Amino acid sequence: MHEVMLTPSTPDAYRSIIRYLTEGKYAFHTYQIKSERVYRVVLRGLHRHTPLHEITRDIEKQGHKVRGVTNALHPKSKMPMPLFFVDLEPAPNNSDIFNICRIFYSEVRVEEPHKRRDVVQCTRCQQFCHTKSYCNRPPRCVHCAGEHDSTTCLKSRDTPATCTLCSGDHPANYRRCQVYKDLQNDARKRTYTQEKRSVDPPPMRASAAVAGSSNKFPILYHLRLPATPR
Repeated sequence: MHEVMLTPSTPDAYRSIIRYLTEGKYAFHTYQIKSERVYRVVLRGLHRHTPLHEITRDIEKQGHKVRGVTNALHPKSKMPMPLFFVDLEPAPNNSDIFNICRIFYSEVRVEEPHKRRDVVQCTRCQQFCHTKSYCNRPPRCVHCAGEHDSTTCLKSRDTPATCTLCSGDHPANYRRCQVYKDLQNDARKRTYTQEKRSVDPPPMRASAAVAGSSNKFPILYHLRLPATPR
């Protein structure tokens, strides 16, 4: 099987290619168009049981269009925390939300969300670096590596799991899987390199090369095509 990566130059080209691939029943995954991504911020200072619709209404009164508000849960206890994720519709004034200091009669602080350090994994095909929402690959079970959705798996609890990534005796989302560990290490190296470059200014010729880039829509997706017989 060959894997092809395409980078459309416009949103219209992106949608046309997606339509062609979908109608042709190709296996592929893609990513959300940057211009359609929500603008997410973190909201601190409100009681954890503050009604979400009240938060939405107050933010919209201050000039923003809210797509959704989510109450953050504690990673272990799963209990609500006094922390909310606010997703705004893309707009020129999105950054003005950081000027908000009062919501629902309470003083609040709006912050940027922390960047994820782990490699995202698709719960449909179990591959990495994309999500289920933009995956059109055949499903693979996280438990037995079968070609079916994980929720319909009939594997017995007594039967060892099978990883579709490395064929090991563990689920595909096992964080000690060698495939995941290798990807995570690569991601950490790239993050370290990017952070180092942000501290050490690049040479002038590198800056000129970046400034001269004309790609306004760096939208990537992968497509698997059958190998051509020789």
